[in-house]
Amino acid sequence: MRATLAVTAWMVSLVSCYSYTSTTLPDIENEDFIQDCVRIHNKFRSEVNPTASDMLYMTWDTKLAQIAKAWAKTCQFKHNEQLKPPHKLHPNFTSLGENIWTGSVSIFSVSSAITNWYSEIKYYDFKTRKCQKVCGHYTQLTKSETKSNVTTLFSIQSGRYTYVTDTPLSFSLLVH
Repeated sequence: MRATLAVTAWMVSLVSCYSYTSTTLPDIENEDFIQDCVRIHNKFRSEVNPTASDMLYMTWDTKLAQIAKAWAKTCQFKHNEQLKPPHKLHPNFTSLGENIWTGSVSIFSVSSAITNWYSEIKYYDFKTRKCQKVCGHYTQLTKSETKSNVTTLFSIQSGRYTYVTDTPLSFSLLVH
């Protein structure tokens, strides 16, 4: 099923913490970047096999972008603990989770980050619905109930940066 939800979104924030200027990485308002994120995310979601009959289509939500940007400004390479309490950061979503990708600015692309998460499919057992190794990024990306993604890019001292996705969910997220 392809359902576009007005309150759901795929959002992108960009914050420079230390060594890189905001012009080094794509900006939160860059339409091409936003469309790329939405398109690639939905592409991977549409390729899930077995096919989900109730897979939701991602769109954009400004409030989630602000939440992701605020967290990115802290320049901490860890999950945001404030995402756990229901409705704490966003009134429309009971649960938020994160995927984090880190790497060199020179090799970043939206496609490579999302492909990296999706590649964890090899560790997911569809029969038991459990991970043999780390595959929480894959399950986060492809759960049909996932309603929205917020992506944040920020650079850190070493010239590496992190790509974070906060996702409203209708279930408890498995994170590592």
